[in-house]
Amino acid sequence: MSSASSGTDIELSAMTVVKSIKTVSKRKQSSVSKIADDERKSVHHLPPLKKCSAAPPVGLPGVRQPWTPDSLESTAIVAIMDRTTYVAMSRFTADARIHGVGYLGGALLGIAAAAMARAGDERFGTLTFLASQFDFSEVGELMLFINESQVTFLEDVMWEQGHLDTKQMVGAFQMLRSNDLIWSRVEHDYLMGERRPMFDLVAWNADATRMPYKMHSDYLRQLFLSNDLAEGRYLVVGRPVAIPDISMPIFSVATTHDHVAPWLSVFKIHLLADSEVTFLLTNGGHNAGIVSEPGRKRCKYRIRTMLPSDKYVDPDLWVEETEEIEGSWWLAWQEWIDERSSGMVSPPQAKWIEKNASDSASQGGEMTSALGAYVLMQ
Repeated sequence: MSSASSGTDIELSAMTVVKSIKTVSKRKQSSVSKIADDERKSVHHLPPLKKCSAAPPVGLPGVRQPWTPDSLESTAIVAIMDRTTYVAMSRFTADARIHGVGYLGGALLGIAAAAMARAGDERFGTLTFLASQFDFSEVGELMLFINESQVTFLEDVMWEQGHLDTKQMVGAFQMLRSNDLIWSRVEHDYLMGERRPMFDLVAWNADATRMPYKMHSDYLRQLFLSNDLAEGRYLVVGRPVAIPDISMPIFSVATTHDHVAPWLSVFKIHLLADSEVTFLLTNGGHNAGIVSEPGRKRCKYRIRTMLPSDKYVDPDLWVEETEEIEGSWWLAWQEWIDERSSGMVSPPQAKWIEKNASDSASQGGEMTSALGAYVLMQ
């Protein structure tokens, strides 16, 4: 074959490739246009979106809005409190107060408490935040997975599913401690064939939660990326909420080896809250440090209360000046709650107890001491 014919063959091959690429490109554009048309048509078959106070609703896929309730009463936390305080006031006293507790997502509880305080709602007696951050400017290694492109990708995934799947959530946290949570298990369970026995904390940790699309998108974008809560831009019912509006005592717990909510980040509650803050630092990680019941070995903690009139103490000086105590921090929390409670009273005979007794009698069984007997069914 001559060099001239060889060159012609190369040119023809190149032209064929170009034509093929153009054909594929046209098909792809046609397919994308068809999908877009189908999505626009499907919008008319969707139920109308509830009007949001932040901005008019937009129904087209890909156009996202921050979650903003129409009223404070429409939030889940306030709705639950409405029912809880109704029962408490009808059974005990008209000035009943609630001890609020938030674990990891304590910022959501703090947002609700700040909004309620702004509205003059004083039903919270105290607030306890477990491994919870309010200032997201220094959240540690988790920011390796949270940036604009990653959040946009997650929003696309959640838009299709309606939620963030448990495996996707767990995978991100496992990567933060891959030596302990991935490779050590591969070596021990798979290569050596020695499966570790299951115990309560591992089983509880494996019971992950799906994150709803709107809630998780709002949490990542407004709190993690923009730090709107700490900087006074987070809106509830169209107005910004502020943590300094919270006046009730705060009990904040952090753990020394928390890879999800680093204790130095949790400590920033001192810079935001204007109320009494009791900060407790215990040893352990994100789960084992919190679920640290009395009697467990090698437990220790430091605890110190700062009044609104006290001067700020930085984290290093706080550790240096605060005595380390042996034992479970649960007992210290119980004592703190007791000091701010009205005392023990006899439980009310609620309607569910009467119904449970009636159902048990009709089935020839004994009345259980609490709800949840369904978990014992085979």
